Amino acid sequence: MYCFKEKEFNVAFKDDSGDFKQHSLTKTEGALFPFGSHDLQELKKTGFDLKILVSQYFGHLSGEKNKEISFEQIFEQLKTDLIIDTDLIPELQNIVKDYFFTEEGTIRPLNLTLIRQVNPKDSNVISKIGNYMAFVLGDKENIKQIFDECFVNEEEYLNVFEQWFNTAVSKTTEQVSSTNYYKVKESFNEIYEKDFRYLLSNSIEIDETLFFLLNLYYLSYTSQTLLTLNQFSSGSATENTPLYFCFGNEKTDQNRDCYLKGWKLLQPAVQNAFIHAVFFAFMNIGYQFNEMIDYITLKNECEDSFDRAYIISQLKTLLNCYKDGYLNKKDDKTKEEFQRKEILDSFTLDQALKTIFDCIKLKVSDDVRKKVGQSFELTIKQRFLKPRGRNGNMLTITEADLISLTKICIKGKDKILLNSLFEEFQKRGIYFDSISKKEIEGYFEKLSLIDKKSDSGEAKYVKRI
Repeated sequence: MYCFKEKEFNVAFKDDSGDFKQHSLTKTEGALFPFGSHDLQELKKTGFDLKILVSQYFGHLSGEKNKEISFEQIFEQLKTDLIIDTDLIPELQNIVKDYFFTEEGTIRPLNLTLIRQVNPKDSNVISKIGNYMAFVLGDKENIKQIFDECFVNEEEYLNVFEQWFNTAVSKTTEQVSSTNYYKVKESFNEIYEKDFRYLLSNSIEIDETLFFLLNLYYLSYTSQTLLTLNQFSSGSATENTPLYFCFGNEKTDQNRDCYLKGWKLLQPAVQNAFIHAVFFAFMNIGYQFNEMIDYITLKNECEDSFDRAYIISQLKTLLNCYKDGYLNKKDDKTKEEFQRKEILDSFTLDQALKTIFDCIKLKVSDDVRKKVGQSFELTIKQRFLKPRGRNGNMLTITEADLISLTKICIKGKDKILLNSLFEEFQKRGIYFDSISKKEIEGYFEKLSLIDKKSDSGEAKYVKRI
């Protein structure tokens, strides 16, 4: 049964005089999300590089990464390992540089070994996001096992030159230090593991489809977690909230689901991310990672009226302890409203949770709250969040990404029913309204991917791409 740890709370969040340490709030978001208020400026400066993100994800997944290595270092290793005619060295030097290195001097992410060589030079944020993904996408141990198997098996697909290069790079590995991230949603576990295994097992090289897959599940997991947290104890760990996207450059209006149940639905939840993260830290202070709870698990502990009364009493203690930290604060414009907030014995769990949430929100500046939300927005703008004129930003699947998504859903099958394909999209967190579905069908027909099984066209299949 959950018990609020008042002593640990006071040590972590209050100073010696019992006043709340406001700056401590910005250190509590790590357990749920990888963003802090200070990360926005860094993301604006460095951008959101998917190659770096995938590199960091694989590094945190495997527990090790490759140290940075220059062309000069790797070529010296080559000359040590091979017996080569001196006259051929310049030619070989050019071959190695062109094949394995970009114009900027970084290693090309050609396979699972080399993708881990793409290091974030100035971006601690992307490293944190990769760390976060390793904990929340699928079952971590299952995903690691899939990665390890594919990592070992990829050697048989590489030529001798690539095998040598991989061996040389692998000599520079080091351990990765990871932070634990609490997982709220379990709804993507099975489908993500299937998709991840399929792509890693059936691709000789790292390609755009893999980048899309990881970017997609990062978006879907985080979005569904935010929507679930905003439902408090009414949320579900296993069921998703329909989140609608528009397709390509189709015309949209404000009466459609892709507007009303898309970014317009998600954005308020995004702006609340930091508040939920702080609340989560308050509830779980003093608990080991494997003992932590969220709103849903707290609801599951309220099996009868006695349990509910006890849980409510613990939340009341949490709220009062938090409020006490502001009793001596001067020039506090929200003090009167803040101190009026209380939890009654007759409250439902949802009422108690929302009361604490509202109190935290009163004390967190809008600037801090918005910066955390904007950090997430920046990471999805590159691919999924597009401006649509007077409709503002809308969640969007481009034509290129639709092809990647379709490849992932069909896998090795020759074809799939069009309606079944849309159901597969939904399993991955992507919903389309009827107008978008028609646009997508038209796009598939344009590419000659629609196979009609009768003159009436009732049974429509999408062929494998």
